Amino acid sequence: MHLKDWRRIYFIDKLLSMAEHTTKRQVNKVAATGRIVADNIKRLRLRSGMQYKELSQRLSELGRPIAPLGLRKIEECERKVDVDDLTAFAAVFGVSPLEILMPTNGYAIDKSEITGYPTPLPNSYIWSWALGERPLNEEDNSIITLLLHRIEVLENRDIPPDVQAWKKLGPIGGPYEASWGYDASKPATEVLQEVEQSEQEPK
Repeated sequence: MHLKDWRRIYFIDKLLSMAEHTTKRQVNKVAATGRIVADNIKRLRLRSGMQYKELSQRLSELGRPIAPLGLRKIEECERKVDVDDLTAFAAVFGVSPLEILMPTNGYAIDKSEITGYPTPLPNSYIWSWALGERPLNEEDNSIITLLLHRIEVLENRDIPPDVQAWKKLGPIGGPYEASWGYDASKPATEVLQEVEQSEQEPK
């Protein structure tokens, strides 16, 4: 094999190695939503008055140990947060996971970038999308489009039996409670069955 061929092989191998290294760095990079998560974790930690050591201990108690150095790296966007860690953070701070995942506020005048969308969006759009109230775009914001999207989301959502039962029974203090005095500590499915049986009894 000629020297020219060896050089060609060397440079091809070098290029492939560089491409692999670059791809790996992009995969491990914290993107737009990851930066929101990092900012929110720092904000919630400071709001709760916790130092890194205390937060680390609280996470360990929940089975998601992260060392104080790891927490610092998360807040500095040098380490990603996976979904299990995210829910553990939410449990420690006593907030919804959305409060960590989404922008700090839901104002229409403020815009944020999120992973998967090419341009910044109003925070109100992002929050409405996360809550299943609208599609993630700024192009079609007609009332009809938003209502149809909301209906589709609700129809495709699995509603637990207890939630379905409470929806049929109505709120506490409503007509069912006044008529039958149902016990709110009971499972809703059991209460609903008692109510339906009462309706069927001859008066």
